[in-house]
Amino acid sequence: MDIAEDTRWYRSYRHVEDTEKLLPNQRQRADSNTQPHVTPVRETRGGRFPWWSVSWRFVCSVFFSIILMVILDSYAGRESLGTWDRRLFNMLTILFSSLVSLSLGSLLGLLGATLRWPLLASRKHAPDDVDLILGMSNPTGSLKLILHHCRRANKWSATTSIVLAYLVVNIIGRLSVAAFGLTYDLNENAGIDYPVMLPDFGAREWMKLETTDRDLGQMANFALSSFIVADTKYNQSDPSTYTMRNISGLGLDRSVDGDTVTYTYHLREHRGLDEYASSGLAFQSSSNCLGRNFYNGGIYEKGKLVATLPDDEDENAPEFVNVLNGILSYYGPATDYIWAKNWDYAKLGDPSACVTTYLHNEMYPSHQGRYTRNTTFFQCTTCLRGPSGSTGLSPNPFFNLPASKLPYAANILLSFGAFDRRYAYSYDVGQFSAKEYGSQEHAMTFINGLGAMRYKEFGADWYRTPVPKEYELHTAHLTARLPVLAVIGAEKQLPRVTREAGASEVPFIVTSLEVKWRRSMGVLGAILAGQVVVVWVVYWYVGGVWVRDHDSFLSVARVLRTAMAGVKGLSTGTGKKLAERIEESVSGMRYGTRKGKMGLEVDIWEDAVPEFPLGKYD
Repeated sequence: MDIAEDTRWYRSYRHVEDTEKLLPNQRQRADSNTQPHVTPVRETRGGRFPWWSVSWRFVCSVFFSIILMVILDSYAGRESLGTWDRRLFNMLTILFSSLVSLSLGSLLGLLGATLRWPLLASRKHAPDDVDLILGMSNPTGSLKLILHHCRRANKWSATTSIVLAYLVVNIIGRLSVAAFGLTYDLNENAGIDYPVMLPDFGAREWMKLETTDRDLGQMANFALSSFIVADTKYNQSDPSTYTMRNISGLGLDRSVDGDTVTYTYHLREHRGLDEYASSGLAFQSSSNCLGRNFYNGGIYEKGKLVATLPDDEDENAPEFVNVLNGILSYYGPATDYIWAKNWDYAKLGDPSACVTTYLHNEMYPSHQGRYTRNTTFFQCTTCLRGPSGSTGLSPNPFFNLPASKLPYAANILLSFGAFDRRYAYSYDVGQFSAKEYGSQEHAMTFINGLGAMRYKEFGADWYRTPVPKEYELHTAHLTARLPVLAVIGAEKQLPRVTREAGASEVPFIVTSLEVKWRRSMGVLGAILAGQVVVVWVVYWYVGGVWVRDHDSFLSVARVLRTAMAGVKGLSTGTGKKLAERIEESVSGMRYGTRKGKMGLEVDIWEDAVPEFPLGKYD
């Protein structure tokens, strides 16, 4: 190149023509602003790899991925997703999946922009290839370069292979977020919303409400059917067994307060195959008992003689005296347990829902002789109350049972245990009912294990010994339990009706989120690990190449100044036209350095050397 030509290139390089066109009043300012050029010092051989830009993009992708996992976890814990729940879930998953994809695309685009410089420095390229390599960070730019090389014979090179690999990684990386969609399912399960069903206590299978003997027998049958189901074991010598909760899972509770034993029962509700305790339909059955001993014609209460048994019943005598006299009159000394009650039809409608019954246990044979009568008998008062403990059954716990019939039903429940036969008193005024129960040790009866005072245990003055409190509590447990057993048995056998009139089955669909966590964590780990691997590979490939400012067009324009200096005109020319014009004056271009007047100069031109040593750069 001769001196004239060199001067022409230099004038173009320094933009002399533009400088000479400055207005006269601006020339002085331009000259005064011309300062000696400060040469930057390259401090490391590895180049300025954009670690900060890589780091915050990587952190963003990790952050958005974690939020996506949190969203999956929060929705996976819900039993059912409503319409708006599903809409919000879809919106959030699409939003944060897009943000993850955006972060990955930005990171891969940055790595593509970084990868341009070692590719340009690796060998000399035609001007059109240089143009395409500079645009390879965009997937379409990479594809254009590959297609350009495919259309030309002998154009495929290592550069093409690297760009192809980058394009594949770029596309897979941006679309990899879609793999999260394979880690969860929105399951839709069809179901039926069943109406609440309740036992119909207004049915004739419960009580006919006018045939007393039949209703009493029916309650006994109901109670017997539930006797085994409701495991209400009571160990009178172990106070820890007195209180029980949710006995046999039936919603039946037992408590002891002083000398009173109370059973609280929540009636059952049904929805389809599910059965559970009702929150509104409940009642209490409570009982307290007083034990007395009978010996040699005398009745002893708490060790004191309180009455003497007359030869015949006396209508003026206390009720417990007449009932005991009737039992001893109609039943022999070898009888089992007797449960008795003073019978008065007029009291079947008593709204107080309280009944007094008597339980009798005779010691046979007596230590005094075969025909001497020694007994322990209990007077028990049992009441049915509402769940709050108020007197009488209020509110009515028996669905469809008319309120006017409730006192009758309550008295039937409290009386059937003592009903088998009715006996008239000898004074022909009034009567009592009684039922005999087996006293065998393991007999399954309503009053098994009834306590009694015995000569062998309490000595010759046994009758003067107060009946132990645990005997009285055990008897109270037996009498309080019986009405509840009848109701439990009736619930199993009565027809069921809907709580709400006209209610019917309603089909529905339950949508729930099922997350396959191992697969989700695998996808998340693969995405993060893939980013680390790609960053490390690009960093390794860049090596000591000086990396230009990746997001500045001015920085790229600066290294193309030499190439563009020889292009005259074509201010509206396409990239293809400009490449053809440059190719007229150069055989090949590469990214590298060359020696300038004030130090090393980075450029893309045919004389650039792909070395970036330590030193001063112009």
